Amino acid sequence: MSEITVEEMLDRYGVIEHGDFVLSSGFKTKKYINKHKIYRNRILFHWIVTELSKMIVEKVGRNTYDTIVGPEHGGMILASALAFHLDKDFAFTLEGGSRKGAHYIKDEYKETVTNKRILIVDDILTTGGTIEKIDRGIGYLNPTVVAIVCIWNRGVFGDFFYPTEIHSLVEVSIETY
Repeated sequence: MSEITVEEMLDRYGVIEHGDFVLSSGFKTKKYINKHKIYRNRILFHWIVTELSKMIVEKVGRNTYDTIVGPEHGGMILASALAFHLDKDFAFTLEGGSRKGAHYIKDEYKETVTNKRILIVDDILTTGGTIEKIDRGIGYLNPTVVAIVCIWNRGVFGDFFYPTEIHSLVEVSIETY
């Protein structure tokens, strides 16, 4: 029996939806990855966290980073679960704050990021905008971003460039317009 792919598993659980959608980036698409269906299904969520953990250990290593950081909403949930699973510190970023167009980090979490090696985790990468906002918001704390990890890299980065590795369980571009 062959192993099921992540994309097949997401499709099986109804995470991949078809229709007319407007993404948070403003792009439109006919195919949508409904990440909320991942978080609401404990079996699927556990499976995804396990697969991401294996990928992180294989591609990034176990001792190359100190803290796992995720943006509020889905990325934060995923980062927290991975930090627990991989026995690492955890921090999250929030939208807003005093720096326009940047995420910020609460004072209680700053020491877990300051001068640390971090892994940034998000669920779906579309434009890379969230990663840029995290970088702008916490850059003054001087973390070293070891890698970026996500469930699905839609591959729609445009002019996005980040000087580190990006690892994902699924790397399939989804057409946007």
